[in-house]
Amino acid sequence: GNLFLGRIVLAPLPTPSYRSFVQLEVAVEAGSDGSVVVRAEEVENRALGEAFCSGWFTAELLRAGGPPPEDGREGRAIAVFSHALAKHLPVLLATRTVRLPSGRDVVIRQHQRREEEKVGTGGVLWEAAIVLADYVCRNNAAFSWQGKRVLELGAGTGLVAIALAGLGADVVATDGNLRVLEGARQNVQGAGELRGRVDVEVFDWNSPTDLERIRAAGPWDAVVGSDLVYPGNAGRRCVPSNMCQPPADETLLALLAELVDTTGTEVILALKDRTGEVARFSELVASPESPHAARWRMERATPEAIMPEFRDASAVA
Repeated sequence: GNLFLGRIVLAPLPTPSYRSFVQLEVAVEAGSDGSVVVRAEEVENRALGEAFCSGWFTAELLRAGGPPPEDGREGRAIAVFSHALAKHLPVLLATRTVRLPSGRDVVIRQHQRREEEKVGTGGVLWEAAIVLADYVCRNNAAFSWQGKRVLELGAGTGLVAIALAGLGADVVATDGNLRVLEGARQNVQGAGELRGRVDVEVFDWNSPTDLERIRAAGPWDAVVGSDLVYPGNAGRRCVPSNMCQPPADETLLALLAELVDTTGTEVILALKDRTGEVARFSELVASPESPHAARWRMERATPEAIMPEFRDASAVA
C-alpha cells in the first residue's frame, strides 16, 4: 500500500487544525493483463462538499522485476477479498489528537467493531463531537463552566466531557452502551489532570430505572450532546431497548423534558445534518402540536461562536 501511495502526489492537503490525520480513500483496480490503476482522494473535504485533492497513476504488476514465480501465483497473484467477510472483522480506527481553543491537546482512542462486538457508532470520534468540544471551550467566558454540573447524553469517545472538565465543570458522561463507556473511561483517564471531574455512567434512555437515577442526580446546570438526532435512530442495534422506539428527535425531546429544569438549565446540542435531521428537529421543537414545544426557546449558534473550519459548512448546526 505504501509503495502504491508513494507514487501519487496529493496537494494541497488540508491545513492541520482539529484534524490530526488526513483520511484518504484509495481504490486499486487490477486487470487480468497485469495492469493496475491506483486512485486516491482526500475524504473529509469531499464529504463536506469542499474542494479536495486527488491523484492517480497506472503501472504494470508483471513488470515489477525478478524471476517469474514457479507456481505462477506466489508474489504475483491478486487474491479477491470478499466484502461479505469484512463486516465480520474488527475495524480499528486511528488515534486522534484534538487541539482545543485553550491549547490543550486531547488524545482520543477510537474503537469500532461490527455488530458482534456491539460498539457500533459510539466508538468513533464524529465531527459533531469535535465541534461541540470546541464550542464549549471557545465560549467559556459566556458559560463560565467552573463548578457547573453538566450531564452529557451520548458520551461516545469522551472528548466533550474532557473538554468541559478541563474548564472546571463536573460532568456526568452517559451512554447506553457499556462497551462505548469503556472506551470513554479510558480516554478520560488518559487525559491527565483536569480542573473538574468526569464520572462515566450507563444511561439507557428507555430504562425507567436509569432515568430516575439520572434525574435524582440533578439538577443540572447544562445538558450537552452531539449527534443525538441521527438517521434511523443510530445505535438501535447496540442498545436492545431502542429497537421499537419512536424516531430519535421525538425520543430526545421527551427525555429532555424529564431531565431539564426549565428555570435555569441550558441544553447545548451539536447536530450534523445528514438527511434533514436539523430541520425536522427544529420543526418538532417549534410545532404547537408537540407536547413539549412550550418548554423550549431554541437559538442557533452564530458562525463566530463555532470553530472556523465549520463556519461555512451547512452540514453541522
